[in-house]
Amino acid sequence: MPWRTLIFVSIFLAFSGASALSKKITSANVSQFRNSAANKNWVCFNDPIGVRRVGVLTSYRSRIRSGESWSEFSAAQTTQKNASVRSALKKIKSSNKKYRELRTQLKSLETLKRTREAAVFNCFSDKIPSTSEFTGQPDSLEPYRDNLTVAEVDHLLSKVAYGGNAELRRIGYKEGLLPLVDALVDGSRFTANANEIESNAQFYEKRELNDSDKFPGLKIWTVQAAVNGALYRMLFSPLPFKEWMTQFWAAHFAVNIDRLDFGFNTYTHLGIPAHVALLRNNALTDFRAMAVGMIDDSAMCTWLNNDDNRVDAPNQNFAREFMELFTLGAVDPITQVPNYGEDSVAAATAFFSGFYEDSRVTEPFKNYSRIVTFDPELHSTATVSVFSGIPNASTTRAFAPAEFANYVLDNHPGSARYIAEKLFAQMVRPDVPASIVGELSQALKKDGFKLPAVLKRILKSNAMFSKEALSVCVRSPVEEMTELVRALTLTPFKTDLNKEQQEAASWMLTNLSYKMSDAGQTIFQPPSVFGWKDACGVNRGGRTARGEGWLTDQAILNRDRGCVAIMNTVPNVLETNLKDQLLPKTLLDWEQAIDIVSRERLRIRLSPQQRGILEKFMSTEWDDNNLEGSRVILSKASPEYMTKKLQRLVCLINGLTSTQMR
Repeated sequence: MPWRTLIFVSIFLAFSGASALSKKITSANVSQFRNSAANKNWVCFNDPIGVRRVGVLTSYRSRIRSGESWSEFSAAQTTQKNASVRSALKKIKSSNKKYRELRTQLKSLETLKRTREAAVFNCFSDKIPSTSEFTGQPDSLEPYRDNLTVAEVDHLLSKVAYGGNAELRRIGYKEGLLPLVDALVDGSRFTANANEIESNAQFYEKRELNDSDKFPGLKIWTVQAAVNGALYRMLFSPLPFKEWMTQFWAAHFAVNIDRLDFGFNTYTHLGIPAHVALLRNNALTDFRAMAVGMIDDSAMCTWLNNDDNRVDAPNQNFAREFMELFTLGAVDPITQVPNYGEDSVAAATAFFSGFYEDSRVTEPFKNYSRIVTFDPELHSTATVSVFSGIPNASTTRAFAPAEFANYVLDNHPGSARYIAEKLFAQMVRPDVPASIVGELSQALKKDGFKLPAVLKRILKSNAMFSKEALSVCVRSPVEEMTELVRALTLTPFKTDLNKEQQEAASWMLTNLSYKMSDAGQTIFQPPSVFGWKDACGVNRGGRTARGEGWLTDQAILNRDRGCVAIMNTVPNVLETNLKDQLLPKTLLDWEQAIDIVSRERLRIRLSPQQRGILEKFMSTEWDDNNLEGSRVILSKASPEYMTKKLQRLVCLINGLTSTQMR
C-alpha cells in the first residue's frame, strides 16, 4: 500500500474512533495472524471464538510479530464515514474549497473500500479452489491424494452427504480422505449415535400413525409417517451418505407411495414401511437385494401391476420397467446397442408371472394385511428366448422370477454398466466417460453387485476431486433444504421433549416436507416410474441432465419461501431465538455475523461484490419515522436487530447460485 494511503488509513482510523480498537500483537496470539496476500499492510486475525477479523498494521514495517500494533477495520467504519462525507457535500456549494477537499476524501474512501474488500476476500480464501486444490484427473478412478483441503472436504460432503456434520468434517480435515470415505460408507464409528437417532426417528414416525376405528390399539401407517421418519434421519443421522443413497434408490426404483392409497388402510398400510426398509437397508450394501426384492414388494407390485401378471393374463408393466429402468437401460452406455427388444419384454413378463394379492392375519389384532404371494399354477413355465443376439445373455429356457432377475445381473453385459453409469453420474457428474463405466462395471460385477467397494472407489477418486466435478448440477429441493437445516447445527429432537415441543418438532418435519414439495420434490413420491424429470444424472434413455427440471419459476420462488419457513419454525422447536442458535451469544457485529453464516454454517465463500451487498443489507435499516424511507446506518446491532436481520441473511446467502449447485 502506498505511503499516502497508509497515512490516510491511520488518519481515518483515528477520526472514526477506531483507534480505541488498536491492540498489541503478543507472543500468545501472534500465530493467529497472517498477512493478506492482497496487501501486506492488511492482516487477518482468528479471534478466540473462531471469527475472522480484518485489520491494518499501524506500523509502517508491515510485519506480524510480537510487539506490533494492529487495528480492526470494519465496513461499518467506511460506510459511516462515506455517509458523513456525502451528507456534508450536500450542505456546501461546489465552488467552495471545502467541497473539493471532501470530494478528494470521498474518492480516497472508495479506494480504501476496494482495498479492504480485496483483503477480506483473501482472508476467507480457504473456501476458494487454489491452484493446488481440485487437481484430480477428470477421467480417473485412481485414489486422489489423502490430505484434503477444507474446500475439498466440504465439496465431498456437500455432494453426497447433505453437507455432513462437524465430526465428518473433522475426520476429513485431520485424518484425510480414506478415513472420511470409510466413515461415510461403513459408519462403524457412529454406531451408538446412529442407534439413538434411529430410535428417535421411529418415535417421530409413530406420531404420524393413525388410530384404527375397527381394531382398537392398532396404529396404521400413513405416507407422512414414512416421510417424517426419512426427514428426521436425513437431518440428524451421523450417516448422511446412507440417507442420501436411500433417496437415490427411491428415485431409481421409483414408486409414488401416496398414489398407492396404502395409507390409513388397515389392509395395505404395512406395504409403506416394507418398501422404505427394502431401500434403506440395502442402500449402501447390496443392489442385488433391492432388485430381486422388488419382484414381490407389495408397493412395487401394486405400482407396476406384477401382482396381476398371470400365465393366462400377462401384464408387461413390471417386466418392461425392470429392464429399462431398474437393471439394464434401453441402450448400452458403451456400445450404444439396444439391451433388449420387445421379444425380451414378452419373455420377461412370462418369467415374472405367478404373483397375486393375498392376505394374512396380523397379530395381535387379528386384522388382515395385504401380501404378495407366488403361486406356481399362475406362473408360465414355457421355454422362450430372451436377449437374442446379445453375447453371454442370449438364451432359450424357462426361469423362475428371482432366477431371471439374477440371470440379468450376472449374464447381461449391460446390467453392471447401467448401474455404474447411474452411480457415477449422480455422485460426480452427469457426463460419464466410457472408460469409467467400464472400470466400475467390472468391479460391480466382480463383487456380485455388492456396493461398498464401488461406492468407496467413486468417493475417493481423482474424478470426484477434479475441477470438472465442481458445481455441475442444481441441487434438488430435498438436498438444498436438508443441507440448510443440517447447517444450522440443531440438536436432534429427542423423545423426552414436553408435549408442546414434540408437536412443534413433528410440525417442523411435516412443514419441511410441504416446502420441499412446493419447490418441486416430494419425498418417496416421484411423479412417475421414470423418477424426477431432468434431475441431475442420467435420465430415461441415457439422456443426461444437470437439474434443469428443478428450475421452474414457481419452484425457484418456493425455495426461498422454504428457507424463510425453516428460519421461522426452528426457534419454535428449540424454544430459543435464531441468533443464539447460529451465533456466539455476545456477538452483535453484523460483519462477523456474515462471516459465521457464510463460512461456518453454509460453507461458502463470498465474492467481494456479494459481501458488499450483504454488508449494506446488514448495516442499514429503514427509518420508520421518515416518510421518504431513508436508511439509518448502524455500526453495531442490538440483539433484537440482529435476530430480525439474521433470518433474511441466512436465506439471502442460501439463495446464492453457489449454494444451489453441487
